[in-house]
Amino acid sequence: MSRSLIVLPDDSAEPLLKLIREAKQSLRIKMFALSDPEILRTLIRAHGRGVKIRVMLNPARRSGEIQNSGSRQVLRDAGIDVLDGNPVFEVTHEKSMVCDDTTAVIGSANWEPDSFEETRDFAVVTRDAAEVREIIECFEADWSRRPFEPPKSSNLIWSPGLSRVRIGEFIDSAKHSLYVQNERYQDAVIVEHLVRAKLRGVKVHVDGAALAFAARREAGGGRGRPADPEGRGHRHPQDPRASSAREDVAGRPVARDCRIDQPGAGQFR
Repeated sequence: MSRSLIVLPDDSAEPLLKLIREAKQSLRIKMFALSDPEILRTLIRAHGRGVKIRVMLNPARRSGEIQNSGSRQVLRDAGIDVLDGNPVFEVTHEKSMVCDDTTAVIGSANWEPDSFEETRDFAVVTRDAAEVREIIECFEADWSRRPFEPPKSSNLIWSPGLSRVRIGEFIDSAKHSLYVQNERYQDAVIVEHLVRAKLRGVKVHVDGAALAFAARREAGGGRGRPADPEGRGHRHPQDPRASSAREDVAGRPVARDCRIDQPGAGQFR
């Protein structure tokens, strides 16, 4: 198989650590937040045995809070090349790694202790040559501050660009059921696609941080507000102020992000 799945927190950081330990030539890492001590130690050891490592980190949250300064300094002190995300984008939200130009990981989890111990996240490991090459091309473009244009036939969904359209098409392709897990549902267009799916008879299952928090609070186990890794605050999806899509309607750059698409996977039976 050219793809496999990492499920967090069940699988822990071990699958990522194993890939870093087994790297022989190069690692390209693009990350919104990186602070896990074991990940940092393993990267430094890989650099020590001659692996060429380049790390691109998001410099600040949308709130303006400076981010990744400690890990950036630790890596640079070890001699590892570290660069801020492409300044064209307000936020670099992508979480990816390419090992030896042959294996890529694209996920939803930040590389922080809580992500490996307490939060539900996923990552796809792909060895598909075209997908790996495309992730490398985007990394090199962002590293060099050049434009990146994904191929029209791509299985990857990139933001900004046609991500809203592609996700909408994926939802529209469902005939029987949709299982949706996301931290927030704040994009009115995507919410409308989900509602339309329900109205045409698709069984839609929706899970998210706000829903899980409400359930915990009702059961007496809630503790504070749900996690907000981007520092944007939580609002009800119907709140007109809750508009924070990865790209705006005019397609202006808002955040670099990537997720993997499986054609036809919306058609569950």
